[in-house]
Amino acid sequence: MMPDDFRQYARLWQEQIEPQELAELQAMASKIGRTAGRKRLLDVSLSLSFVAAASFILWKHPASLEVKFGYFSLAAVCLWLAWRRHQLTRAAQAIATDDPRVFFEKAIENVRAEINLSTASIYFAAPAGIVTILLGKLALGLTAAELLRKLYNKAPIKIFVGTVVLLAAIYFIRDNIRLRRQLRRLESMSREWAARDPGEEP
Repeated sequence: MMPDDFRQYARLWQEQIEPQELAELQAMASKIGRTAGRKRLLDVSLSLSFVAAASFILWKHPASLEVKFGYFSLAAVCLWLAWRRHQLTRAAQAIATDDPRVFFEKAIENVRAEINLSTASIYFAAPAGIVTILLGKLALGLTAAELLRKLYNKAPIKIFVGTVVLLAAIYFIRDNIRLRRQLRRLESMSREWAARDPGEEP
């Protein structure tokens, strides 16, 4: 499709759409962008906090090569998740409403990528939290057996760890469910618009 054809197609669509419907799509695009921005702030803050905390622990308490490797591996995963979140946020904030077909394609693609990242976070959160605690204790000079014995004998620690893991799981699972609902809604709206789109082939 040539640029002139695209502009003509966009004008034709805008003549067909009701102002209320156009406002709904614009509001949806704006909400997607704002939500993505908040998630980016949270994910980047958590990732940088983890890297800073790990660096401080390793600086104050020289650890074995295995512990350092464990911290560096977790830090690399956290930074990758933050970078992936940044990419998704930029894509979400670039979604435009000039053409409904492109809008729904980009919005659906973005939500599917969000679901993939959310699902990966669900699988990663609990093991990463446990490994972080283990590495922290090992960096302070405890052997694995001593660490497990201390954790087993201290109920407050077990309650705290269990609560953190539970809250993280609830957050990620709720977000994953919300994203899947959003995906179904976008797909349904996309089919509705395709049925009335004057630019689609019969």
